[in-house]
Amino acid sequence: MVDAEQTYFQPAISRITMEMMRKFNTEKAIIFNTYQCYLKIAYHSLFLDMEQASRQKFYFGAKLVRGAYMEQERARAAEVGYDDPINPSYEATSAMYHQCLEECMARMAVNKQNSTTDFSRIGIMVASHNADTVRFAINKMKELEINPEDRLICFGQLYGMCDQLSFPL
Repeated sequence: MVDAEQTYFQPAISRITMEMMRKFNTEKAIIFNTYQCYLKIAYHSLFLDMEQASRQKFYFGAKLVRGAYMEQERARAAEVGYDDPINPSYEATSAMYHQCLEECMARMAVNKQNSTTDFSRIGIMVASHNADTVRFAINKMKELEINPEDRLICFGQLYGMCDQLSFPL
């Protein structure tokens, strides 16, 4: 899992991570890039990266998070004079998270339906302390018939935080 940083570092981190995926994700998703869903461009970035992985025939790994640098990003945008890169509300961030998760899962489901041997081209880490998001992911897995035994989706929280979410999984 390659963690995300501030927007002014992220393009370089993402580029290196995608190159690592291309080199090492030849049999399964072992390198994962982190997508900060509090950013307005999260879905666009995720979509483009999944397309690259599909075209170049490597396994894609995505860790979805809400994000950690909101105030710092907004202050820098105001100071330097560019548009605020952060979604306008918590609800918009949650909608972005769910949109990204849905896109990954929809592609997983299509891969599973179209392949008898290798449908595991995408791996997801649902990194969230939000009970609604965990429920959303589990319900979407059921809807799309993505089984836990498929080992395509994993869940994670910071150690000791939201154990009530982790333990039942």
